Amino acid sequence: MKLDRLGVELKREFAHIPGELVEAAFRAVVEDLLARARFEDFIPLLAHRNARAQLLGEPAVAASTEAAETLEAVGA
Repeated sequence: MKLDRLGVELKREFAHIPGELVEAAFRAVVEDLLARARFEDFIPLLAHRNARAQLLGEPAVAASTEAAETLEAVGA
């Protein structure tokens, strides 16, 4: 599945952050997007972009509050 591959890519890119936290942030973004989506065609693209922006500490267009709180809690 494309979402699984994107999660692996994020863990590889952010190897300095524990993999569980990267995965949790990505999963939270995916869940947030799916909850609000009218169609799911762009979920992988948006989830990767938004999770990556959060992990970099940048604002994301549709950033998940839960993912941001998770990263803040661990000081990432």
